[in-house]
Amino acid sequence: MALALSAANGRMNPILGSVRCVADGTSLTLTGTDCETAVSVTVEAEVDEAGECLLPPTLAEALKLADGDTISLTAGKTLVVNVGGDLFELPNEDVADFPAPPEVPEP
Repeated sequence: MALALSAANGRMNPILGSVRCVADGTSLTLTGTDCETAVSVTVEAEVDEAGECLLPPTLAEALKLADGDTISLTAGKTLVVNVGGDLFELPNEDVADFPAPPEVPEP
């Protein structure tokens, strides 16, 4: 929920409506930020190829229409999402344009 709220603040800068997705080894890390705060969550995942992409806000709507338990993402000029055989092609923004999360001071 907090991740969605963080990403929802992208009204001023549209790329902030996206969620950064980093696939590495056996995990997937999702990060949303509004440039003042950031929320990040890491979950176990079956990763065929490490990489990163931005998940657009429209992904949530596409997933509501899909029927399946497994999600496959292929990032290129577009983001191809495969959920149980249902394919969706969504815009893919450049990950380099996504702002770095704010630094947290050491306690």
